[in-house]
Amino acid sequence: MLRDITIPPDIFENVAHCEEWLNAIGSCPVVKRLSFETCFPSITDALASFVAAHPSVTTIAWLFASIASAIPHLRILALIVEIEFELGYLDEFVTAGVVQDALATLTQLDCLFLEIRAIGDLRNVDFDAPSCHFAQKMFKASSIQFLQLKLCSDLQGSGPTQCWQRSSISNGYNASRLDILKVSTDEYNDAERRVLEEN
Repeated sequence: MLRDITIPPDIFENVAHCEEWLNAIGSCPVVKRLSFETCFPSITDALASFVAAHPSVTTIAWLFASIASAIPHLRILALIVEIEFELGYLDEFVTAGVVQDALATLTQLDCLFLEIRAIGDLRNVDFDAPSCHFAQKMFKASSIQFLQLKLCSDLQGSGPTQCWQRSSISNGYNASRLDILKVSTDEYNDAERRVLEEN
């Protein structure tokens, strides 16, 4: 039974083709996990005409919205993103309002795996620093229960990985108090496995 699908990298070269592909996936109700890899500079170039025709919509927002529209029952999303800027700007990228708005459209999403490949020194990244409180913001903006963030750089290759789990929330996504707990990668993987094994 097909529950886990990976989008081929060249799917984003044509907007119509991408939407058709996503709609085809959406017609299969057992699909629970979607993974894809993209480079923001190239995807922006590939979808330049679309973005120009829809100036209020950025590429990443369109991508998340298209996934949510085609596969509203999606439970797990794995996204590998290559970005051409310093890791010091990571928090601004991940917590940008447009990214949070796009995530909010995936209302049944339980698990989000996000791998960021960027430029810079991974030794300067501190998950506990105030500048890296993007996990709180992403949980607050979405329905996710588990988040795994992995960082890679052009200097050191694979770097730190951190996982979090939603602990408690009140008054919906806009609650002033949101508790999240750090968990192991094994616990995150177990969460994905449980979702995939559900009937």
